[in-house]
Amino acid sequence: MRSLARLFVFCLVLGLGAPAVAEPMPPSATKAEGEAKGRKVKKKTDAKAKSSAKAKAGPKSSDVKASKTAKGAKAGKAFSTTTGSFLETVMAFAFGAIWIIVLLCVVMVASMWAVFKKAGKPGWGALVPIYGQMCLGEMAGLSSLIGLLVFIPYIGFVFGMWITWRIGERFGCGPLFRVGLIFLPLLCWPILAFGSARYVGEGGGGGGGGRGHQGGGRPFMGAGTMIAPPSRTYQPRRA
Repeated sequence: MRSLARLFVFCLVLGLGAPAVAEPMPPSATKAEGEAKGRKVKKKTDAKAKSSAKAKAGPKSSDVKASKTAKGAKAGKAFSTTTGSFLETVMAFAFGAIWIIVLLCVVMVASMWAVFKKAGKPGWGALVPIYGQMCLGEMAGLSSLIGLLVFIPYIGFVFGMWITWRIGERFGCGPLFRVGLIFLPLLCWPILAFGSARYVGEGGGGGGGGRGHQGGGRPFMGAGTMIAPPSRTYQPRRA
């Protein structure tokens, strides 16, 4: 009995003092945990590799294209703004030039109309090119057919200057004003038309005929003739 009791106590002491042995994990759980850790490590490695590759390769081609497109859009917008302002300036200048040309044409037509009326020709003849040139030839004391010589290419302007010179002479204009009629028509023809000069015919510069410049004062640059006052001859008294 004593031996059995001793054996029982000995076994009890061994059971209480022995360390607890952990139950072994099943192999499937250990394998899954290892695979999860491996995937995490692989993701970190792949992320580091991608970042290093981006740093070495620089920006993507798509990013470069997007930046180029944005720059091109800005440049195109600036160019369109500059072009629009330039076109507006050109259009305004062209519009103003057209109005100035129209105004000058109206002034010349009105001046030629008045000159034709002064010379005894119909004023509407200034609006008809061929008939108007024939009238100018007659106003110059030449044949009406000579007035058509201005339409000859290359040399027609010579006949035009000659006819204009003779017209100024028949209006009693001085040489300087006749030169102005040729080279400054926009200035001198309105003066001839709306001034006091009159058509005096052949030898208009002589001042005779009673159809010259009426009124006092000196004519502008010889535009018109002045009627000389009647002269009195001094006769001494007879003794």
